[in-house]
Amino acid sequence: MKGNREGHNGSNEQPNYEQSPHILGDSRSNEQGKANDRRERRRSKVRRLWKKWRRRFFHPMSLFTLVLVIVAILQWCTTDKQLSVMRTQIDQVQQQIDAAKSANELTAESMRGRIQFTNARILESITVGKPITVILDWKNIGKSPAYSRTAHDVKRWRGMPEGGMPIAVSSIGSAGMIAPDDGGQISMTDFKPVAASFLDGLPKGPVFDISKLGQYETVYYFARIEYETIGRKHFSEWCAFLIDFDLANRQLSPGVALPIVQNRYMLNQCPKWHDAN
Repeated sequence: MKGNREGHNGSNEQPNYEQSPHILGDSRSNEQGKANDRRERRRSKVRRLWKKWRRRFFHPMSLFTLVLVIVAILQWCTTDKQLSVMRTQIDQVQQQIDAAKSANELTAESMRGRIQFTNARILESITVGKPITVILDWKNIGKSPAYSRTAHDVKRWRGMPEGGMPIAVSSIGSAGMIAPDDGGQISMTDFKPVAASFLDGLPKGPVFDISKLGQYETVYYFARIEYETIGRKHFSEWCAFLIDFDLANRQLSPGVALPIVQNRYMLNQCPKWHDAN
């Protein structure tokens, strides 16, 4: 019986599953070692990469190239600033040049010679069978001498032709020098016999519809002066045609005063060919 109790007590004892302290310490040490190994491998990898890129970056040729790039960038910045300053200076100089040109233009325009037609008149009373002569006065009203050439003509037309004035100023010979306040005259004569029918068919004034000019045959007197002053070329043009200004047979609007007319026939300005520059 005693042996059985002892055997029963031996079989009922519970096994101890708790590990001993030295086994737990070994396990923690292994895990810590593995973590250290991983950190060391990462560090080694970083050191290798750093050595690799350090060799490349700090290689003499790489450093030289880097220095060249930096110098080029600095030079570009300096050049760009210099170009900006130069552009500003050029713009300022151009503005000064333009202002000087404008001032010179104004000075030249105010000081140049200027030829202008001042008066035109029929030389004698118009009568049947006699030529009709017109005297045209002109003058240098500017402040400098002018070297001029003139051309003029007389035509009988029904209306004015298209285009510019049909005369050419000759360049043969020397131009005449016209001092300020000096001038001259141009004499233009229509040598065709004047018939009564021609005078009766002239345009009628004093109120004349210029759009109907082509319905009437009349005499056109025109002239052109080309001149040079202060090294520049200019011109003046003049044109007029003959009209019948017979007030005795004209009906004016109420309140319109009769002009003082000594001659029934007068000159009327053409619709073109009276320009100047």
